[in-house]
Amino acid sequence: MSRIASLSIRTILGLVTAVMSLLIVTLSVAALVDGIERNSNAHRVAALTSTSRVMFKTLLATRLERGTQIGGLAAEAPSDTAAETRVADNRRISEDGYAEAVAALGGVTLPELPPVLAQLKSAHDAFATLRPKIDAAMRQAKPARDTEVVRDFPRIALAYLDAITATVGQARSLGGAQLCGIGCTADRDRRGVRPALGPGRTRGRSGRSRPSGISLDDGE
Repeated sequence: MSRIASLSIRTILGLVTAVMSLLIVTLSVAALVDGIERNSNAHRVAALTSTSRVMFKTLLATRLERGTQIGGLAAEAPSDTAAETRVADNRRISEDGYAEAVAALGGVTLPELPPVLAQLKSAHDAFATLRPKIDAAMRQAKPARDTEVVRDFPRIALAYLDAITATVGQARSLGGAQLCGIGCTADRDRRGVRPALGPGRTRGRSGRSRPSGISLDDGE
């Protein structure tokens, strides 16, 4: 106490000002870090939501493509032009969606994504390699078709569909988790700025303040 008493008013005010400045800087840095985190989460939610929607369209288009291919490979005669057009149209939708989803997921930094994305790319590449062979087989009569292509087609196509489904599910799950993180942070912020009640007063169920001696059943 003697040391504090020996300090001049100017020195004390300077120390108080320095402490307050340090506190303000600390709070500002914490708010900045929290804002950056929430902004990153918002971008992740947008990317994951977009990916989920795009991949669902990709899933439908790939199923339609496979359905036409199944019919063409099961038929005795070569496929007609209408079947080839359906395959080409759905394949274009599928490939466009795949490219958009991979690009979007590539910009999202979450540890759960790389394994799912690697599985999706591997399954896609295997099916993409087989597609020209399927097209060629569909243009042939059944006895002339490559039996290896006909045998491998169901397994490889189904693996790609499963990879798309897994990607959609993971994107939805991660997007929900990120959205929950944003909501929890916002709720925490709201609780942090809730006005304090006066001394001796509590808040009832209706949200109105009342003297602390009144129970919940008194007029609530």
